[in-house]
Amino acid sequence: MAIKIPITEKRTPQQLKEHYEIEKKLASRLRNATQEERKHLYNSLYDELFKQVPHHPQLTTRLHHESFDKKVAQRMRFLSTFLSPDVTFLEMVTGDCRLALEVAKYVKNIYAIDASKEITKNENFPKNFELIISDGISMPVLESSITIAYSDQLMEH
Repeated sequence: MAIKIPITEKRTPQQLKEHYEIEKKLASRLRNATQEERKHLYNSLYDELFKQVPHHPQLTTRLHHESFDKKVAQRMRFLSTFLSPDVTFLEMVTGDCRLALEVAKYVKNIYAIDASKEITKNENFPKNFELIISDGISMPVLESSITIAYSDQLMEH
């Protein structure tokens, strides 16, 4: 079966296959883990993914990518009516933190929750910004401390 590769894809067919095989292997480990093992495995598998796939799009297209800038602008148009200097904002499954970093300009505090620090390990965050690494099951924030919670990726995970 032939697979159509998008014209915007910069990786080679071999890199795409490598990425697919690694994701398949890691997903299998997660699926076959006990509930207790998953609490610790979820983070390490994401870290492993990004270390084993250095050509992963979330690592290579992070800076100044036009399509990502458009997505952030689109989401900000929606979110802007809810943002103010007294808001504490939570973004779940923040990925590269692009949206969370933009939101941080307009709110008192922001918590960005994700499973791995690998994508943002070299990022300098503003003072009102906290990246929280979650076990994929819990959200370690104080009860009643969040004004607005947002995610556009959570259900896929």
